[in-house]
Amino acid sequence: MNKYEQIRDLLFDEHEQNTLRHAYIFESSDLSLALKLATQLCNKILETSNLSMVSDYHLIKKEDMNVQTIRDITKDSIVKPFKAKKIYVFEDSMKFTIPMQNAFLKTLEEPPPDVIFILLTENANSLLETIRSRCIIYFFDEEVSELSQREDINIKTRQLFDILIAKDKIKMIQYMENLKKSKDDIDDILTYILDNSRNIMIAKESIALLPDKHKQKKYIHDIINKFTYYQLLTIIDIVEDTRKKLNRNCSFSMTIELMLINIMEVMN
Repeated sequence: MNKYEQIRDLLFDEHEQNTLRHAYIFESSDLSLALKLATQLCNKILETSNLSMVSDYHLIKKEDMNVQTIRDITKDSIVKPFKAKKIYVFEDSMKFTIPMQNAFLKTLEEPPPDVIFILLTENANSLLETIRSRCIIYFFDEEVSELSQREDINIKTRQLFDILIAKDKIKMIQYMENLKKSKDDIDDILTYILDNSRNIMIAKESIALLPDKHKQKKYIHDIINKFTYYQLLTIIDIVEDTRKKLNRNCSFSMTIELMLINIMEVMN
């Protein structure tokens, strides 16, 4: 079973268990593949094979992406669906401008109970972090090497969490030196640390979201009891503060050292 099928089956299981979240980001270098998954999920939820005949399904085309469209969606989303859910699929979320994202953020922060938003994109990092943090992100391609750059960054992130769980100061020093050599990837690494921390918090709230049989979520499932809410929230604050310092052109090495030292102290 490839990654696409794993994610599809996970989402189908969440639907059956009534544990689907209100917002997802499907990230793929092939947007047609992301749309295929969104379509399959919508067909499942809305119990149809022809979404064009369902009024609760809305596909927002890239050419229709503008602030007024977002405002119209905000108003329409509070109207009760005819069936179980009302679903909005954004064909290409890289067309989201900053004003559009800010207009959409309020709806993501306080989503109507019967609405699901699915954002399709080639690069989730093109979206504001405030948008990403309120969505469950799935990255997939049918043909992706496990040793891709993205997977390598994910491995580096997991190494950090493993070191924190073990409270291994020696390995943290080694990790610190390696991370200093990853300046070009640091924004992605910080994003992964933030996403993993938030996903662990979500898992602590509802373990049913992360069944063991799905490899993509198994790592988080296995470590949710290793962190407290306070520790996770503090790690998030430290990482966000680090990103701000780097954006202000503070010393890269010193800023990374301080971040990891502070995160390590959180676990003591």
